[in-house]
Amino acid sequence: MHEGIRDKALERFDTKNFVVTPHAHLRMVQRGITLADIRLILLHGAIELQPKKRYKFKGWCMDKRDCQVVVEFENGMVVITAIGEIK
Repeated sequence: MHEGIRDKALERFDTKNFVVTPHAHLRMVQRGITLADIRLILLHGAIELQPKKRYKFKGWCMDKRDCQVVVEFENGMVVITAIGEIK
């Protein structure tokens, strides 16, 4: 249903046409989530439409923890937050 969104997200990620908000960066550091983890979540995660035209990708990190990423598309892609158990 949201495969066009997955393709858009991966294209923006792979061409480095994205930014990570300070909030998302802080959460990534706190939870041990890397950019490689984010790509894996974008590639395989289930996609849910969120308020404000944001998309939540629910998947897993490289170390098999359940992880989520919330993104929006505005002049590229913006990583809003990263969610997961603290490593």
